Amino acid sequence: MDFENRILERFDELLSRVDLLVEDHAQWQKTASMGEYFDRGPMTGWFVSCEDVFVRVFGESSPFVRQLVAIRGRSGMWPPGVKEAAGVVRAAREVFADGYMLNLERLAAAEASFDLMQMSEHLLESDYHIAAATLAGAVLEHALRAVCDSHGVDRSSARGLSALNQLLRSEGVLDVRGLHEIQSWTDLRNKVDHHDFETPNQIDRGAVERMVGGVRDFINRHLR
Repeated sequence: MDFENRILERFDELLSRVDLLVEDHAQWQKTASMGEYFDRGPMTGWFVSCEDVFVRVFGESSPFVRQLVAIRGRSGMWPPGVKEAAGVVRAAREVFADGYMLNLERLAAAEASFDLMQMSEHLLESDYHIAAATLAGAVLEHALRAVCDSHGVDRSSARGLSALNQLLRSEGVLDVRGLHEIQSWTDLRNKVDHHDFETPNQIDRGAVERMVGGVRDFINRHLR
């Protein structure tokens, strides 16, 4: 199952729980005795799950997160708030299905990365190929995180380029060729960052040029 379908199913699962949450409260109102408190745990959990999906898919500053927080503050985690929040979930699902907000997130990440890649290319042209490799490696790691986020991949346990690379391969975002290509750039970045050389001439300038060009192409393919 691809990532888009998994996220759409998550939205559908959240929406399917709305009627049950509201019905549970209605049943409590009919049968509760004086002084008996209503357990709002399931409603609270539902709000938290909605916010988690919004943040993962659209980012913390998205209008969906802001609207959900506003509803929670205005209506509380009670049936009226759940019903209103369900409308936000439906809207978020539609927007995600169309790919609009996701494309905006990708574009923002791509523009920032391209600015840094221009700096890397300038360093390379100025014969600072060691610094160019270091910067390109940092941009690549940022780009891999952005690709994880844009596909809804949980990267909380992935630390570093190799882990992110393996994670994206295991989730089907990258093919085998992409995996090996990124690993070669990772090896080069690690060699430079760990100063695993005696003189700069031991770091192949051509390899750095291919890395810089490859990272730029990767960003163009996956974040544009």
